Formats: sequence, structure tokens, C-alpha cells
Amino acid sequence: MVDESEVRGDQESVPGKQYHVSFFKPGSPHSAANMKMIIAMVLIWAVGVFGFQVALLLLNEPVPEETLGRFEAVWPAVAEGAAKQEFAETLLMVLGKNVALKDPDKVVLKEGLSWAVEGLVAADERSTLDGHLRDLCDAELALSGDDAAAKKTRIREIGAAAIGLEDSGFDSLMADLLPSSLLPSAQTEFGEASRTALPEIMKKYLTHNRCFLTDFRFFGFPFHYWYTAQFLLIMFVVLCCVYALVTDRLHKRYGFVEE
Repeated sequence: MVDESEVRGDQESVPGKQYHVSFFKPGSPHSAANMKMIIAMVLIWAVGVFGFQVALLLLNEPVPEETLGRFEAVWPAVAEGAAKQEFAETLLMVLGKNVALKDPDKVVLKEGLSWAVEGLVAADERSTLDGHLRDLCDAELALSGDDAAAKKTRIREIGAAAIGLEDSGFDSLMADLLPSSLLPSAQTEFGEASRTALPEIMKKYLTHNRCFLTDFRFFGFPFHYWYTAQFLLIMFVVLCCVYALVTDRLHKRYGFVEE
């Protein structure tokens, strides 16, 4: 800050003199102290905001979901040709991450699930399931809304029974995915290429970076949520108060009087 009375006095004594104020090139001890204080505040804010993100990146470790362990436990038997209910359930859980799945990965997952369900379905219902799936996939077959809904319901019932899903809780949500996750036998080619790619696909979608900073709870909230949603706001208010207090001290130290 510049004392207005001094500026007016200088202007009167030195006609035509121009005054330049630069934050990065302070012309007085007071301006230099003010610049240092502001830079310190900005650095504290930057460390508080970006330092936490850097810490998360440095401390993250890949942690597999429980579902991946279940898949890997049954995969050797499935790779030998044995369809397993738990195998089908793990694939269906990954297909539930629909938005995050890449199209080629989704195809492999659907092929594996369809192959498993076909092997688990009772022989007398296999043709019914395949027929309903073919009807839903046939773009030239104009199904009414009620007819399509009825076929989807029947696919859900047959598939859920084959996998061993109950009609309640999370199982019910998974069963709802079956009509859109199963392929008719004509489109199911769970061959060597798909079998080779499947384990890596499962690892990709069932392994996530985690850190103790995201697992730790503070005041009932996950620490990272509390830090970003509450602490950073509190820190900003505190910095504003500190700035006001330090500014007052600088004014007193250098004899600045506000009019």
C-alpha cells in the first residue's frame, strides 16, 4: 500500500513525476514484505490442494477386488471346459460396470458368460433360452413391447436359476443384467483367443488403486472426502484471516495509516 498523503505531497513537490507500482519489483520494504506474505499464502494453498493429490498418486497401491479372487479360484477348471456358477457370476458382476467397459472387452465377457450359462442351463430349457435371445437380437423381427418384455423376463428367470441367483437384494440386480448380457449360441464363440484374453480383462476391471488416505475415516467420512470437501474450505478461511492479521502488523511496523 502507498500512503496517499505522501503521494500527494510528492506529486505537489515534483510536478509531472510518474509513480509505478509493481508487485514483483517492490520499491519499498513494506511492499517487499507484502509480496513475501502473499507468495507464502499462495504456496501454502497450492501445497494443501495439489500436495494431497500428489500424495495419493505416490502412495496408491493396486488392490484386487474379492471378485477377482473368486474368478481366479475357479478359472483353472473353467479353462479345462467346466462351466461353473461362480465363474458366470463374476463375469456378470464385471458386466455390471457397463459404462467403464471397452467394447472388445465387453464382447469377450459376454461370450464367456453366455458359454457358461448355456452349459449350466437344463437341457429342456436351453432351446427356449436360445430362441428368446435370437428373437431379441433379430433386428428384422418386430417385437411388441409386451412380447419383448415377456421374453426378457423368461431369459432372466432361466439365467438366474442356472447361475444360482436369488430374486432379492444384489442378486436381483445382477439377474436384471442377464437379458442384455447373454448372446444367442450363433454369436457365442468363446474360443482360444477369448479364453486367453479373459484373465487380463478381469484383472483390469477388478483391480483398483487404493491408499490408506482413502480407506481411513475421519469424523465419520472417508478422509479424502473430508479433506477436499471440508478441510480445504476451512484452510481458505484461515488463510484469509491470517492475511488480514499480518497486513495489520505490516501497516503498524512501517507506519502506514489508512484514511
